[in-house]
Amino acid sequence: MTETKISLPGFHPLRFFSKLRDSEKNIALFTSGAWTVIAWGPSRMIHGSDATVFEQLKKLPVRKSALPFAGGAIGYCSYDFGCALRGIVSKHRSGLQGAVFHVYDSAVLWDGKSVTVVGDADFIKVVERIHLRPFSGSPLPPVEWKPALEQADYRKKFNAVMHDIHDGELYQLNLSYPFAAEAKTSPRKLFAGFTETNPASCAAYFEHEDMSIISLSPERFVTIEKGIITTRPIKGTRPRGTTLMQDKRLADELLASAKEAAELNMITDLLRNDVGKISAAGTVKVLEHRALQKNPSVWHTYSVIRGSLEKNLHPVDAFASMFPGGSVTGCPKVAAMKEIDRLEDSARGAYCGSMLMVSASGYVDSTILIRTVIQHKKALTLGMGGGIVADSDCLSEYDETRRKAHSFLTFSASESAQYFRGKREIAAATVVDLFDLRNEKAVGAFETLRADSGKLHHLSAHLVRLQHSAALVGIKIPSLTILAKNLRHAVRNHPASVLRVKLVCTKNDTVIETRPLPIDPARQYGIAVTVVPADRMIPAAKALPYNREYAAHHEAGRKGYGEALLRRTDGSVTEGAYSNLFFVKDGVLWTADEDMLPGITRATVIKLAKRLKIPVHFVSLQETDMWHAEEIFLTSSLHGITPVIRLDAEPVGDGKPGKITKKLQTALEALRV
Repeated sequence: MTETKISLPGFHPLRFFSKLRDSEKNIALFTSGAWTVIAWGPSRMIHGSDATVFEQLKKLPVRKSALPFAGGAIGYCSYDFGCALRGIVSKHRSGLQGAVFHVYDSAVLWDGKSVTVVGDADFIKVVERIHLRPFSGSPLPPVEWKPALEQADYRKKFNAVMHDIHDGELYQLNLSYPFAAEAKTSPRKLFAGFTETNPASCAAYFEHEDMSIISLSPERFVTIEKGIITTRPIKGTRPRGTTLMQDKRLADELLASAKEAAELNMITDLLRNDVGKISAAGTVKVLEHRALQKNPSVWHTYSVIRGSLEKNLHPVDAFASMFPGGSVTGCPKVAAMKEIDRLEDSARGAYCGSMLMVSASGYVDSTILIRTVIQHKKALTLGMGGGIVADSDCLSEYDETRRKAHSFLTFSASESAQYFRGKREIAAATVVDLFDLRNEKAVGAFETLRADSGKLHHLSAHLVRLQHSAALVGIKIPSLTILAKNLRHAVRNHPASVLRVKLVCTKNDTVIETRPLPIDPARQYGIAVTVVPADRMIPAAKALPYNREYAAHHEAGRKGYGEALLRRTDGSVTEGAYSNLFFVKDGVLWTADEDMLPGITRATVIKLAKRLKIPVHFVSLQETDMWHAEEIFLTSSLHGITPVIRLDAEPVGDGKPGKITKKLQTALEALRV
């Protein structure tokens, strides 16, 4: 099987995942460190309810590869499967009691910078076609969860656990209960929506028949690479703060808690013993203890334990020996599991089990299936729990389960926005007119920025331009230092990885809108544009009102075009409604010389062109210039460089992005990595 690194400008694993259709069946997505693995269309299945499943996994073909997944198996082992392995006969019945794996010969891998395809030439073509499919991020209906246990019922079970602990039968027990809801959309859309707004370090998705696993897990279980075993148990929780000061206070409170320390200490000892059973003597070490992990809605503490696998053992043996994870059972493990089966009212199924990836390269990785929704037909189940020790408080433990569920309980569509006046979040209803580009009465200046993983691109340049625009409009704005601080605060804890950030300044208000930015890779391969008559009110300013530009862009979109080029009364066409304009003729890059908005990305592209020895000429662009261009492209802060492949009904050049356009695209993309 070949491994090929390919260029897919604008690739994002969640967007690619969302473009997979019903014909692409049995999808698996697995997050392994910096890597995201996406596979579909398995060649066969491995399943069962006993240890023979592991024997089949150990017989998978092996080949040399440096990739975390070079073909192999991805699937899950249910918590109840772990009970069976430990000889515990459960009183519960569940349709998800066993283990199910799909064997994939091909996959798409993303390391945060580039795409690698495992598969043949035909599969590469399939991947490229999927990448070019249009993306539509339609809002999702809210999920209305109902807990199976209210506080009074939880207290009864909590008291039973405390009785066992005080009698010396247990040191710790992980008590859980489910939430239930009705699915109003597909599990794929749910996973994309949940993950967009609540990114997780161990996110995973798996389909099998009419069941799907939607996991936003923060906890890695066992990783085995080149004979080295690593596990990362999590224990200890505090909510995230709404201000930086409160956030830090809650993190410090977690680290100072003796009760939380005791929970993690017990599980660290349990996992160290588990690793020791399958490791060479003297190799087991605790590399980190009580390290702090930041999640969208909670803080956690965790440990990192490492050992060297005994030479006569297969990596799958290591997983089998340690499964299920001690952080979701308690200790002693078997005694805790028996008590869990007695106390809990239903089988856990896949919840508290593991997603497991077994690569042909010999790499094995797994996650603990917590913060995980199971969709079976139209039924959704979400399990939540926490560890109970001798000095646990019932109300605090119950509240902790609700805090952990917060990301799901307050879930709203990925298109939702956050608004800030200064650092204070405010309701959308109070600012709607400021962000409505159709508002003819608005007066002010604004900037639209892009943020990737909390990093605002070209922040200083945007603020300087804002200051210039405000001066042309005749309003005063806060200091650029204060604006920069507020912008960074607005994006710091936003869960979406790619953001559209809009800053609006009027005479009386300064407001920031943060909204997930849908990235449609098809834009990187070219759009059609049309010319629309429109004069900008103040060409050199990004200023309100912006209704003329909005109307032009809307008119173009209504006719099926991706952007409107603005033709002024004097016949010049210097820019788009939301973009700057470039064209190529005879190997020379042409752009407007004046009387247009000085784009931030435009300035960067001009610098890149000069660095690449591409001649740049500045002229007063006329509409007739466009009809003789060999290449045309647009630039914007949100989308970088967008090739124009059709002007009205006529193709530009050969109807594909030209050499200079692609060269500049590559150079600009490199700056964002």
